[in-house]
Amino acid sequence: MSVYIIVYVIANYPIGLLDLLESADLGHNKAQYNLALMYKDGEGVEKDYNKTFEFSKRSAEGKYYRGVFNTIRNLLL
Repeated sequence: MSVYIIVYVIANYPIGLLDLLESADLGHNKAQYNLALMYKDGEGVEKDYNKTFEFSKRSAEGKYYRGVFNTIRNLLL
Protein backbone atom coordinates (compact mmCIF):
# COMPACT_ATOMS: atom_id res chain seq x y z
CA MET A 1 0.00 0.00 0.00
CA SER A 2 1.38 3.39 -0.91
CA VAL A 3 2.04 6.16 1.57
CA TYR A 4 -0.67 8.49 0.28
CA ILE A 5 -3.33 5.77 0.63
CA ILE A 6 -2.24 5.06 4.22
CA VAL A 7 -2.35 8.76 5.12
CA TYR A 8 -5.80 9.07 3.55
CA VAL A 9 -7.13 6.05 5.45
CA ILE A 10 -5.94 7.32 8.84
CA ALA A 11 -7.55 10.69 8.02
CA ASN A 12 -4.48 12.87 8.41
CA TYR A 13 -5.87 15.20 5.79
CA PRO A 14 -3.30 18.05 5.82
CA ILE A 15 -0.42 15.65 5.16
CA GLY A 16 -2.53 13.39 2.97
CA LEU A 17 -3.70 16.25 0.79
CA LEU A 18 -0.16 17.41 0.03
CA ASP A 19 0.97 13.87 -0.77
CA LEU A 20 -2.08 13.18 -2.91
CA LEU A 21 -1.67 16.41 -4.86
CA GLU A 22 1.99 15.66 -5.52
CA SER A 23 1.22 12.08 -6.56
CA ALA A 24 -1.68 13.22 -8.75
CA ASP A 25 0.59 15.69 -10.52
CA LEU A 26 2.97 12.81 -11.21
CA GLY A 27 0.12 10.93 -12.88
CA HIS A 28 -0.82 8.41 -10.18
CA ASN A 29 -4.38 7.38 -10.99
CA LYS A 30 -5.32 6.19 -7.50
CA ALA A 31 -4.17 9.50 -6.01
CA GLN A 32 -6.33 11.35 -8.53
CA TYR A 33 -9.26 9.12 -7.65
CA ASN A 34 -8.80 9.66 -3.90
CA LEU A 35 -8.59 13.42 -4.40
CA ALA A 36 -11.87 13.28 -6.29
CA LEU A 37 -13.46 11.52 -3.33
CA MET A 38 -12.05 14.06 -0.87
CA TYR A 39 -13.44 16.98 -2.88
CA LYS A 40 -16.79 15.22 -3.38
CA ASP A 41 -17.26 14.54 0.34
CA GLY A 42 -15.45 17.59 1.71
CA GLU A 43 -12.95 15.45 3.64
CA GLY A 44 -10.07 17.72 4.62
CA VAL A 45 -11.02 20.20 1.87
CA GLU A 46 -14.04 22.26 0.96
CA LYS A 47 -16.53 20.44 -1.25
CA ASP A 48 -15.81 21.31 -4.84
CA TYR A 49 -17.64 19.43 -7.58
CA ASN A 50 -15.49 21.00 -10.31
CA LYS A 51 -12.36 19.55 -8.71
CA THR A 52 -14.20 16.27 -8.12
CA PHE A 53 -14.89 16.04 -11.83
CA GLU A 54 -11.37 17.19 -12.77
CA PHE A 55 -9.64 14.53 -10.67
CA SER A 56 -12.13 11.81 -11.64
CA LYS A 57 -11.54 12.63 -15.29
CA ARG A 58 -7.75 12.57 -14.89
CA SER A 59 -8.00 9.20 -13.16
CA ALA A 60 -10.26 7.89 -15.93
CA GLU A 61 -7.87 9.12 -18.61
CA GLY A 62 -5.23 6.98 -16.91
CA LYS A 63 -7.58 4.00 -17.32
CA TYR A 64 -8.28 3.58 -13.60
CA TYR A 65 -11.67 1.83 -13.57
CA ARG A 66 -13.01 3.62 -10.49
CA GLY A 67 -12.11 6.96 -12.07
CA VAL A 68 -14.01 5.94 -15.20
CA PHE A 69 -17.05 5.03 -13.11
CA ASN A 70 -16.92 8.29 -11.12
CA THR A 71 -16.56 10.40 -14.26
CA ILE A 72 -19.60 8.78 -15.84
CA ARG A 73 -21.58 9.16 -12.60
CA ASN A 74 -20.58 12.83 -12.33
CA LEU A 75 -21.68 13.48 -15.89
CA LEU A 76 -25.09 11.96 -15.19
CA LEU A 77 -25.75 13.90 -11.96
